[in-house]
Amino acid sequence: MNQHPFLGGMGLGMMAGVMVTSVAMSNRRQLKRKAKRAARTMSGFASDLTDSMGF
Repeated sequence: MNQHPFLGGMGLGMMAGVMVTSVAMSNRRQLKRKAKRAARTMSGFASDLTDSMGF
């Protein structure tokens, strides 16, 4: 169970969302804030998932 296609798809979707948002946003400060928040959210999600799986 080293590979999780669902998590890979989630990460890819989040990165695509960040890229689309970065094109739409003109303020760099907002872009950095949103990127950090997305990274924190994904990190927390992965941590919670691995804890619930017992890894």
